[in-house]
Amino acid sequence: MASRREQREYALQICFANFFDKDDVENTISHIHHMDDDELKHADGELTKRLVDAVCANAETYDKKIESKLKDWTIDRISTIDRMILRLAIAEFEECTDIPNEITINEMLELAKKYSTDKSKNFINGVLDALLKDKH
Repeated sequence: MASRREQREYALQICFANFFDKDDVENTISHIHHMDDDELKHADGELTKRLVDAVCANAETYDKKIESKLKDWTIDRISTIDRMILRLAIAEFEECTDIPNEITINEMLELAKKYSTDKSKNFINGVLDALLKDKH
């Protein structure tokens, strides 16, 4: 079984691909399995499914939550990868209440380090902190 970190990374890859493919998620997953290495095939798991399902079902709602925390920006100005990381974080906050929010944020920042820029990491952290303040 894949670690939670691997499952989050896989969910990010699926959501990112699906954003451009505009296909159904199962088809996107199938394409990714055929395109990537064997390791990726084993990264699928329950957390991946929960996150991808939540992001696909609630993308517009998540984008509104993100946009509510932006100052002098619109959602369209955020890079696609950063938007997907933010959507995944919101999905994990809402769907995986057994995972502490601090761990979710840390894991999303690790994804940002790997897939985005140094500035993005700080931006993502700021948006997620602002979103969590609303929850309390």
